[in-house]
Amino acid sequence: MSTNIASLAAALQDQADKNRQLRQDISRAVNLIDRGDIDQARSLLRRLSRTTGK
Repeated sequence: MSTNIASLAAALQDQADKNRQLRQDISRAVNLIDRGDIDQARSLLRRLSRTTGK
């Protein structure tokens, strides 16, 4: 039972880390748009859509 809890805790932490990284990347895309660097933001968002769609 404790193995299952540890496994679940590890999976939740992994997902939390992924969510944190995703929020940082989205914030970066917004900053790029605010600066007028639309092409760079578009590239970043396309990369994110490929890596997070799985």
